[in-house]
Amino acid sequence: CKVPDMFCGDALLRIRHESSGFELELNATDALRCCRWRPPPPPGTRPPRPASQTAPDTEEIDGPYLGAVRCQFADRWKPKSNSPDVKELEVMSDWTCSTPYWGSICGTKDSGKVPISEEATVEGLPMDLLRRRDEIHWYQEVLFWEDELDDNGLCRLSVRVRVMPTFWFVLLLCELRVDNVMIREVATRFFCAFGSDHVLREWTWKEATYEALRTRGVPLSDNPQISQTSIGTTLLEQADVRQQLRHKLLLGPPTVDSAAGCSTETSKD
Repeated sequence: CKVPDMFCGDALLRIRHESSGFELELNATDALRCCRWRPPPPPGTRPPRPASQTAPDTEEIDGPYLGAVRCQFADRWKPKSNSPDVKELEVMSDWTCSTPYWGSICGTKDSGKVPISEEATVEGLPMDLLRRRDEIHWYQEVLFWEDELDDNGLCRLSVRVRVMPTFWFVLLLCELRVDNVMIREVATRFFCAFGSDHVLREWTWKEATYEALRTRGVPLSDNPQISQTSIGTTLLEQADVRQQLRHKLLLGPPTVDSAAGCSTETSKD
């Protein structure tokens, strides 16, 4: 499995709900494992593949979960020999380091881990509440990795968490730009209102090619959104959504003040 240029292998965010035993963990190592397909990543750490992508009775497939991407110079580098002695290397992970990872969830009971109940939902995030300029009780941002793709673009994975007076919110964001080819964003958002009986998880995959962006009039030359530090995912729109999944992760019976029963842990090293 390819390791990004700057990989923070011990980086993680862990959130526990003490009264129900619910635990959410986002860590760099599992996120990187989701970039490979042989061997497959740990169960439950990414969305299930669509049935059209998988072989019968298995989730395994030879290829990146989010689709294969070639750099702008790929055709020039292709071997021009038909000799049987010239063979392409067997690839088992995504060279772009873009990951479909959406974290791990479990419950703890009697010192052991048990599955958490979840159900699909059409409930969306409360955007008006998230945009309100209320006091931030606690905020943290943790970088998982960054890779310049051998000077062919940029990929970054990070997680942000904030605790507000009435809720907590987590954003796990994977951003990818392959220069002159495409821009991709995979965002997993977790929202929980204090006193609620569930955590809302929303996983969204957006993607657009440079050609598609130019077609709708997006200027790409000297665009300030595309630089050595800015990947350009702000140029993506709702029309660029390839897939979106929403689930309720059930905590059990609600308490009067769930904030008192939650704890967080982060590591950046």
